[in-house]
Amino acid sequence: MAFTHTVSPKGQLRVLLSGLAILTVLACSVGIGTSGLNVTTALIGDAWMATDETGEQRTSVYSEDATFFVFMELEEAPDGADIEVRWNELDALGPGVHQVLTRTSIHAPNEGTYYFYLASETLWSVASYSVHIYLDGNFAQELSFAVE
Repeated sequence: MAFTHTVSPKGQLRVLLSGLAILTVLACSVGIGTSGLNVTTALIGDAWMATDETGEQRTSVYSEDATFFVFMELEEAPDGADIEVRWNELDALGPGVHQVLTRTSIHAPNEGTYYFYLASETLWSVASYSVHIYLDGNFAQELSFAVE
């Protein structure tokens, strides 16, 4: 099954290299003292699933041929934040065993509304799914949805 998401492999490499550079700077800052450690204030004010790229058609149930859209309001992030979403199929490999379908990340340069989408070239399995949202590497929120 092939998936389409919002970040190209080239973009993912840039995010990875940027993340490694940030981690290196933070690791060096820890030895200097707490004034060098930057704690994020970013948070998700609202998050929702939708059937379209405008986010106006909110839903938690999709058809087998649908594209999944997740929207989020990034707040209290004057310097931006790194946002990662992890798409999961629940109970895909048996009860309680979830399968991560894909991960996508971006650097959001400022506060505002952001969205990610996931599409498949084949039909989705009739199942329960979730998307986990991470801000600056910390779990922020989980949204559940289903394909019926």
